[in-house]
Amino acid sequence: DLLVVLANGAAIHVHLDHEGRLVRKLVAEQQIGKCPPPSVVITEGPVIFIGSVTSHSVVLDCQKSGPQKLDQTGDGAHLHEAEGQEDDIDLIWSPERARLTILPSDTIEDPGSFIEATFCQRPYGEPALLATSGLDDLGGFTIFNKRIPTRLKKKIPAIAGRRGIWSMRLDQDVRGGHRSTTGGPPSTHDDNVLFSTDMTPVPGASRIASKSQARLDVNITSRLPMLTVAIAPFFSRSHLLQVTTNSLRLLTPDGSEKQVIKDTDGSTPRAKIRSASILDPYILILREDDTLGLFIGEPSRGKVRRKDMSALGDKQKARYFAASFYDDQRGQLQVDEGDARITMNSPAPSPSHWLVLCSFMDGPPVLQAEATEPNNTAPDAPIQADIEITDAVLADLGETMTTPHLFILFKTGLLFIYQITPIPSASRQKQGDGRSHSSLNIQFVKKMVQQLTEKETEEMQLPSVVGADKKPSRNLIPFKIVDQQNVPKSAVFLTGEDPRWIMKGDKTDVMFMHSDYTVVYAFTSCSMWDSTPTFLMNTEEGTSLVEWTPGLSFHGQFAFERIRKGRTYSNIAFDTTTGLIIAASSVNREFILFDDEGNNIWERDSPNVSYPALESVALELIDPSNWATIDG
Repeated sequence: DLLVVLANGAAIHVHLDHEGRLVRKLVAEQQIGKCPPPSVVITEGPVIFIGSVTSHSVVLDCQKSGPQKLDQTGDGAHLHEAEGQEDDIDLIWSPERARLTILPSDTIEDPGSFIEATFCQRPYGEPALLATSGLDDLGGFTIFNKRIPTRLKKKIPAIAGRRGIWSMRLDQDVRGGHRSTTGGPPSTHDDNVLFSTDMTPVPGASRIASKSQARLDVNITSRLPMLTVAIAPFFSRSHLLQVTTNSLRLLTPDGSEKQVIKDTDGSTPRAKIRSASILDPYILILREDDTLGLFIGEPSRGKVRRKDMSALGDKQKARYFAASFYDDQRGQLQVDEGDARITMNSPAPSPSHWLVLCSFMDGPPVLQAEATEPNNTAPDAPIQADIEITDAVLADLGETMTTPHLFILFKTGLLFIYQITPIPSASRQKQGDGRSHSSLNIQFVKKMVQQLTEKETEEMQLPSVVGADKKPSRNLIPFKIVDQQNVPKSAVFLTGEDPRWIMKGDKTDVMFMHSDYTVVYAFTSCSMWDSTPTFLMNTEEGTSLVEWTPGLSFHGQFAFERIRKGRTYSNIAFDTTTGLIIAASSVNREFILFDDEGNNIWERDSPNVSYPALESVALELIDPSNWATIDG
């Protein structure tokens, strides 16, 4: 079998039909597809790599069936696998020879080289780099965006939610809610509850909303006169657990109160709750005096109670910058029962829950990881800094293969991103010198450091409650979606001034990309309207439902869109007055010679004989809204 890759990138599987050492004919089995013109073709075992510098590269998987021979023993003839030497196979005629099946396995997305480029104005005002890229049938344009371009689907002012928006799914129908109108059965993954909260009117306002019959609209099913710090599904998605500034409230799906736990020390009120993390059945609160509170739900009783924190020892009396849960669904952090150490990627991983604490110390801040069970504790892993930490989150980044990353956000806008990787066994052996070392067999590898800037405005400096409501706060919000290409993505969104998307691909490093909006007060991913990836954002324009521009790919620190036009473009210009594109293209066309009477002078002898090709050029006027050639 042969794989023939033509100059235009067409990959054709050719089979040699032979009897013994005599080749009868060449048979073109199939055209596997068309890739960019190759720069290199490498064969390693059953894998073929077609690398290109003009666009993406392709990996092909070869599956070969074993050679067969005719066995005439017994009453009838039948086929079985040959077990002789190679010479024996060549001399034995078989009606069914070994066949090779070649299938596309993977691609490495890359914008490739481009011939010419210019800047063009995007609809939201941010200029983008427009380049001509690709050759022949895969030729066209590539748009490089500094920001991840999003499209507004609808503004939903009824939700509000300047201090927080949450989209979630409960396994019970919400009062006033409506199922999907797509005609199919209801999805078990689509969200069906929205929850939002605002500082005003004092003492705060919260809302529970469900899907409306109207397109991309909601019904407000409950209103609660209080500010919500955090909320999440609880008791296997049958209830809601709401954390306010001074209490924990267990709610039914329609917002009815089932249990209230006041956060008090006996009869003395504690400091207000400033943040909370909920991971069914655990609830963690962090107060304004930097103390912790831990609660646990009991499904059998349908109640929530305080959890004894004595297993933390002196840590329960410590002061903390930040605290949150990490849900390790893939079992990447596992306890090695042999030496009671924590390892990554163990042979039989199982999900586990982790508590991430960032505490005050005499020296620099210290990050501490605790398993939710008292016996599985991990020692300190220092993060060098001498300034106040406002948030510390452990979250997964990636696509099909995610890895945990640690995010440390400082009050000054300094952001550290660390990837958690296992410590090599050789390094662990070197630690057996009697010195104190971590029993958590992982290490933090610094992947990125960013300094965020903040614009001071008179509105943000107002000391009143209204000013506090308008001041954007920076929060790290992990989320998981499935994009238009059905690829799962685990990422983090950073709210506040100059909001950012923090992502990582299977073949890319950590990406720190701008958002279309200058300020985002609240954020959540949302699948309520049967479309992903969609997001709810509260910005200066109110609450809006937005989605990523379809067809996005990522390279380095840029998002790019590829527009295939089926020809090579050599020159390009953008007209700012009309917003149209002028481009020069070339394409190879079949050349056919006619006589004076219009008859074809030369006809090909057979279908596998090609007409001669001649390059033709054109000047095109292109509308970038739909990339149609409107004149040329």
